[in-house]
Parts: sequence; structure tokens; C-alpha cells
Amino acid sequence: MLSSDIIREAFLSESAMLRADEAFRKPSRAAATPTPHPDVAAVLTHDSALRAEVAARTALAAMTSGDTLRTMLAALRRFLRVAPTDTIAARRRIADLVVAKKGYPF
Repeated sequence: MLSSDIIREAFLSESAMLRADEAFRKPSRAAATPTPHPDVAAVLTHDSALRAEVAARTALAAMTSGDTLRTMLAALRRFLRVAPTDTIAARRRIADLVVAKKGYPF
């Protein structure tokens, strides 16, 4: 179950990034019209990385213990470095766009 959670989070992050990239490359979008795609992708990717890290830690704790667990957790920390993202400001910008459009912003 934990491995499927990690895979789901990776799929969610990839999907959000691809959608943001597609929205950015779409020529029909007016340059003056703000789009929430970059903020949505940043928030989803940040939050899913944190959830994947928790699932990976839980899985490692179930499989190993002692020094092996500490070594595996150190490797996990090096592998899953989650850069701090100001998700509060991004969520506010998303909310502002929803309020401005009076509905679904996409």
C-alpha cells in the first residue's frame, strides 16, 4: 500500500507539471490573463513530495531497524530533498483567481 501511495504522488506531481507546461506553451492564451497553473503545480508537487516522504519513512521503518534503518533514512533524506516553497502565498493567488473568475479558474 505504501509503495502505491508513493507512485500515486509521483504521478500527481508529474501530471501537474505537464499540465502547467502545456498551459504555458498554449499560444491561444492571452499574455495578460493570469493563469493558476504554475501555482497549482508548485503546491501539488510540494505537498505530494512531503506525503511521499512520510510513506517512504513508514515503509522503511516496517522493513528495517537499527543502524540499517538510520542508513536508509539518511539515503532517503538525500534523495528526497524538498525545497521550501511558499505554498501559503501560492494558495492565496489561486484563491484570488477563483474569486476573480467567480468559479473554476481553468
